Amino acid sequence: MTSRPKIPISWVDSFRSILTMEESRGFDNKAVMGGLDRFIQTWAEEMAAQLGDGQAASGLLGTHYSGMTGEERGIWATEWRSFLDAGSIDTGDNGAEIDVPEPPKAKKTRSSPSSERTKKPDTRQPAPPGGLPVDSPVDRLRGVDTKSVTRFQRLEVATIRDLLYLFPRRHIDYSIIARISEVSPDEPCTVVGIIWESRTIKQGYQGKRVDTEAVLSDETGNIKVVWFGQRHLARTLKPNTRISISGKAGVFKGQLVFESPDYELLDHGQTPIHTGRLVPVYPLTEGLTARN
Repeated sequence: MTSRPKIPISWVDSFRSILTMEESRGFDNKAVMGGLDRFIQTWAEEMAAQLGDGQAASGLLGTHYSGMTGEERGIWATEWRSFLDAGSIDTGDNGAEIDVPEPPKAKKTRSSPSSERTKKPDTRQPAPPGGLPVDSPVDRLRGVDTKSVTRFQRLEVATIRDLLYLFPRRHIDYSIIARISEVSPDEPCTVVGIIWESRTIKQGYQGKRVDTEAVLSDETGNIKVVWFGQRHLARTLKPNTRISISGKAGVFKGQLVFESPDYELLDHGQTPIHTGRLVPVYPLTEGLTARN
């Protein structure tokens, strides 16, 4: 009986994303908050357990990424990828594993000579999903009104095919969850914490714009969060609500403040789904947002 392949869930997936992001940034050591050395320090025990003893472990864990040249970092990242791709990762007691059943083998059936003579290949084209060809105008899609069509035209999107090929320009990595004490200005990150308090505040000319201001806390501190023009959030974000936010913190009057970050309400023990991930950034135009 053959053993089932195992897919690890621990530091491995995050590390793969970090290495990919590092390569895209030219190995500038800014793909993860605090740099690669800090990430490795956090997971050093688990990594060492997988690498074992020997020259490989010394080369991958015994050197400081911050002290390498760009070329050396590229070689180091390639060696790590080779190790990860070798499939020798086993999370053991430090991470969860999912057993993936092997696909069942197709049963061979005998066909009679008469059926082989009469059986012909099906040459019919499958019907497109929903009955709409990809060259149909975008206004044939449910939820796309005349105003949306005009906005799509500014992006040179006229058909469903154009919409399918509207790729993101880049991705923002919110996959690394940071403590509040680790948040740095203008660095993308995800923070999970508890709402201490929330309220509405009037801003703008004659106070016509109503924002929601909240204080988010974790075991390391607290931080202010503001959502512009979203007064309804003050009713949703009640004290002791567990929430995940993803965005960049700015500095206002000497304090770190998150401005209109993505957010997700969490039940106790729930893992974020819509935050804490690679977020695609699409070309936008007035009236079309990323959530559209």
